[in-house]
Amino acid sequence: MAGAGTADVTRPPIREVATLHTVLPVLFAICAAFSNAVATVLQRKAALTVPASQGLRAGLIADLLRRPVWLAGILAVIGAAVCQALALATGPLTIVQPLFVLELPLTLIVASLLMHRRLPGTGWLAVTVVVVGLAVALAAASPAGNTPMWRLTAGFPRSPCARGRSSPSP
Repeated sequence: MAGAGTADVTRPPIREVATLHTVLPVLFAICAAFSNAVATVLQRKAALTVPASQGLRAGLIADLLRRPVWLAGILAVIGAAVCQALALATGPLTIVQPLFVLELPLTLIVASLLMHRRLPGTGWLAVTVVVVGLAVALAAASPAGNTPMWRLTAGFPRSPCARGRSSPSP
C-alpha cells in the first residue's frame, strides 16, 4: 500500500507528457515542411531537363516518369503527406499548421544548395522575415498567455446556445 508521500512511478510526470505531446508534432511538422521543400526543388530540377514545348503535351508525364530526380520528388511529397498527417494527428492545429509555412524558406535554402546557386541577400531577407514572422505569430497565439476567455468575448452578444438553451424561452 502506497503512503501519502509516495509518488506513482507508473506514470510519467505531467510536464514530461506535455513536452512529448508538443515536441513530437513539432518535429513531424518541420519534417513535413522540409520534405515538401525538397520535393518542390527536385521536381523543378527534373522539369528543367525535359525538352521545352509551347504548352502541355501528352508525353510530358512520361518524360518526367523516366527521370529518377522527379520520382524522388514524388517520394518526398508522399513523405511530406505522411509527416503532415502524423503532425496533425499528434498535435494541436494551432501549433502544427503554422509550422508548415517553414516550407517557403526551406525551399529557398534547399534550392540554393541543390541547384548550386548562391541565395542572394534578398532571399536571405525573405527567409528571415518569414521565420521571424512565424515566431512572433506563434508567440502571440501561445495558449500560455493566461487570458481568460471572457475577456476575448467581452462585448459580443451571446447566442441562446451559448447560454445553455437550445431554443428561445417562451
